[in-house]
Order: sequence, then structure tokens, then C-alpha cells
Amino acid sequence: MQRAEGLAAQSMAWSTPNRTLVMRIIVPMPLALLESYWMRILYFDHATATPMAGSVRDAMQTFFSEQFASPAANHAQGRVAAEAVEDVRGIVAGMLGSSSTEVVLTAGWMESCNLGILGAARATLREKPVATPHAITTRLEAAPVAGAIDRLEQEGWAVTRLACDRRGIVGADAVQAAVRPSTRLVSVCHASWETGIIQPIRQIASVCANRGIRFHCDASQSIGKITVQSDALGVDLLSFGGHTLHGPKGAGVLYVRHGVALEPLLFSQEGDSPYRPAMDDVASVVGLGQAIRLASDGMVRSQQLLESLGNRLVEGLRQQLGDRFRLVGEQQDRLPHLFAIGLRGVPMQKLFERFVELQARPLGSQQAIDDAAGISPALEGMGWSPKEAACCLRIALAWTSTPEEIDRLINGLAEASDAWSVAD
Repeated sequence: MQRAEGLAAQSMAWSTPNRTLVMRIIVPMPLALLESYWMRILYFDHATATPMAGSVRDAMQTFFSEQFASPAANHAQGRVAAEAVEDVRGIVAGMLGSSSTEVVLTAGWMESCNLGILGAARATLREKPVATPHAITTRLEAAPVAGAIDRLEQEGWAVTRLACDRRGIVGADAVQAAVRPSTRLVSVCHASWETGIIQPIRQIASVCANRGIRFHCDASQSIGKITVQSDALGVDLLSFGGHTLHGPKGAGVLYVRHGVALEPLLFSQEGDSPYRPAMDDVASVVGLGQAIRLASDGMVRSQQLLESLGNRLVEGLRQQLGDRFRLVGEQQDRLPHLFAIGLRGVPMQKLFERFVELQARPLGSQQAIDDAAGISPALEGMGWSPKEAACCLRIALAWTSTPEEIDRLINGLAEASDAWSVAD
């Protein structure tokens, strides 16, 4: 992996004219001001989406134009596509330390989560019927997992949603205490998408294995940032997508341990996968494979870069803001790229009005000051008040981030905080 300065230029998939066109549609302003605005943007929402790496885009291009055949087709072009798909299964398996036959390729992270949760829940209920099946999850889960669990509830399942403790962790003991004779499924994220705090997945997996309960884990934030291996985690099912890996958004992975039954969500008389009998988007699959290869080959250097940038961010904010700055989960094991930070007395609505270049995710809202329902579940479990949570945002770095961007971020946050303190 090259240095971040080179990678940032390589990874941007849009040309300046295309960016200008899109931005003129979204933000009506004179062209000169628009170009200035675009050049000043600070993108720190890499936990939601990452720019596509240049080598990923190049790998996909052939399968848009020259090798466009269906991998299910029984002719030479089809076999080329099928071999490309199989190669990607091998790349994924290499990263996860699994067999390629345990890798199901999907059309994205959401499908992976839905197939893993709904497919496993319905299959295990068929194997071990019970009048009212029970599932356990946490209040830390992202929307695809939470939505799939909601669907189970609509189908008659009882659901326990565990809150994290003041460390930001859902412990194995909490899962153990929630288990019932009717429990058939547990789903816990590898790390919180809001705080980056890593959960004790191996210990939770042991609880599930001892009780014969299927265990699903969403690894969308941890994949490519820290080592994620299926056997080490002990999970039955594991989901992630290309959107956080500098890959295509329309490609995902579901790891399914050998022997775990899964009921498909899609049906066809054709297709070589019993779990997902659909035509693979070969271009996106190939792009995902290249993104995973980049992440695997550059893991150590990426971690070092992210650690360096993260230290620069935290130390800079602490130096400029003092006790007005707070890092969520500072004493816990956290992902190297994700930072939930609180700016005392600065509501995020006001911050983004002043610091318009910043692209990041607020973890509270103005309404949260008066409405506890608006607070982040992670922050609520850690003891933050709605008013404190309204002053918190998530900064997510990537290997495309640069020290210069970090310095601009620090200065922008400090200026906004100082201005709001004076106004207040």
C-alpha cells in the first residue's frame, strides 16, 4: 500500500466535471463557488461509504464491457465469468481463514445481514420448532441488522435488545442472562458503528455454542481495519460489504460455517448456490475481490497510518479544546479509524451550520436535548445525557485521509467550538 497522499488521488472515482455536475444539482450556487466548496470538503464519513480505489475500478471495467456474460452460462464467456467469481470466493476465504465453500457472495451488506439473520432464523426454527422463538440482539446494531430483527418480531419472534454498559460493551454475561430455552438466534456487531468499541465476540460465541444457538455477527466496520477470522471469532455467520473497503457498494459477503442451515430469501430454478440462486453481478464481485486484496495486503501499514492520524486528531483536539473535548470509549479496545467525539456545549446542528465543509455523522440531534428517544443507544448506555449526546459526532478515517485534512478538521472544530462558546 502506498502512502496516503498517493492513495487519495488514486481512489477518487469521479472526474472534476462529474463532481461539478452532481454538486450543482444538489447545492445550487455559482460555478466558481461550487468548485471552491468541493475542493474544501473534508470527508470523514468513511464508516458509511468509502471512495472506490482506482485498482478496484480498473478490475471491474473488463466485466462491464468485454467479459459481460452470465457466470451461469454454459459457454466459454460464461466460464470466464464463473472462474472470476470463484477466484473472489477464494480471496474472501483467505482473509477470513475459511473455506471458499463457506463464502456466499451477495448484492451488498444489507442483503448479507438479511440473509444471515432471516435465513438462519427460519432454518433453525424448522430444525427445532418452538411456539414462540426468541432472538437476542443489541441496541448497538446498524440498520440492516436491526431491520432484519424487526422482521423476525413481525413474524412472531420474541426479541431481547440488550443495551451496552458504561464501557460501551455488551458482555457475554449479559447475553448469557438473556438466553431462554426458546432462544434460537443471537446477533451482535463486531464493533459499534457509532463508537468503534470492539465487542467480546469470541466470548459471546462460546455462550451460543454451549447452548446450540446460531450466532450472527456484523463485521462491516471491522473488516479490513483489524484481523477478522471466522474460526478465531467462533461465529456461525458473518456479514460485511464492499462499501467500507473502498470497493463497490453493490457487493457483499455472508460467511456461513459448514453445517449451518440457511433458508434462502430468493428462489430460482437456476443457480449453483442453495443459499442465493441469483445471477452474480460479476463486475461488482470482482471489484469486491480487489478491494479485499488491497485491505489484506496493506493491513499492517493501514493500521499504522490510521493510528498515526488518529493520534494526531485526538492530541490536536485535546491541545486546542482542553476539557471541552471528550473521546468516547477512550479506555476501551476500539477500531483504529473510528472516533466518537464530544464537543461540550456545541450542538451538532450549530457545528455543521458553521463548519459547512465537514462531512461527518452527528450522533445526536437538536431534538435529543428534549427527547431521550433521539439519543444514540450507544451513548445512552454509556451514561451520556440527551443534551451531551447532541454535542457528539463520529469521525471515520480511511487510508485516503491525510495529515493536512486532520489539521484542517482540528482547526475547524476548534474555531466552531470557540465561536459557539462566545455566542453562548
